[in-house]
Amino acid sequence: RVKAHRKTENIIRNLGACTNYLKSQISDITKKQLGTLGSGNHFLEILYDENEQIWIMLHSGSRRIGKETCDYYHSIAGDQMSKHRLPIINELKYLEIDSSEGQNYLIDMRWCLNYAEQNRRIMLDELCAIIKSVTGFETDLKRMVNIHHNYCQQENVCFNNSEEEFVWVTRKGATSARKGQLGIIPGSMGTGSFIVEGLGNSLSFYSCSHGAGRLMSRTMAMKQISQQSFEQAMKGIVSDTNAALRD
Repeated sequence: RVKAHRKTENIIRNLGACTNYLKSQISDITKKQLGTLGSGNHFLEILYDENEQIWIMLHSGSRRIGKETCDYYHSIAGDQMSKHRLPIINELKYLEIDSSEGQNYLIDMRWCLNYAEQNRRIMLDELCAIIKSVTGFETDLKRMVNIHHNYCQQENVCFNNSEEEFVWVTRKGATSARKGQLGIIPGSMGTGSFIVEGLGNSLSFYSCSHGAGRLMSRTMAMKQISQQSFEQAMKGIVSDTNAALRD
């Protein structure tokens, strides 16, 4: 965005508590990125299901402020583990949840989750307005599904059919899938996506994947799929490649 969304200042003020560190990181970029999709695997699509219903699906998160917050606490976690001579396995670093650093991380993580949700909501509201202007139909938001896939929170979890325990659950690339809970599993580019309902599987900590995955990595796809084959597969699909309109 060249300038911040008209609702940005009010939204930022109401995202909840955050630490002095995070307050110092909230910049003009943070404000301008509220209501923007981002790059990578982020997308916004209009989908048509087998029941002849139209869905809006978008994947975006907390943008730069979320990445900066993650990197900041990841660095602190590494320093803390080195200080206490704790082994770092597979580059997995952690903070003691009851430490001041751990508590600060939880505060800022929740702020970033709120930012991500409001970021998606701005885009959704704008697209709903466009759809109404074109079709005349209102969008049904009562069935809206909002989920996060990188976060940590306390939940009641049952282990091996024993009594439930209140524990910390970290989901990385995974979403909550408690029994009856609606979720989203996007497909890869050019394939179908799914609105799913959780089965409440305790062995997976009531979780499922946040995407359907891909048959091959991006690198392998570039080697195996020619430009001609790609263009043929995308034939008939309109894509605006104007760089001025891209984030």
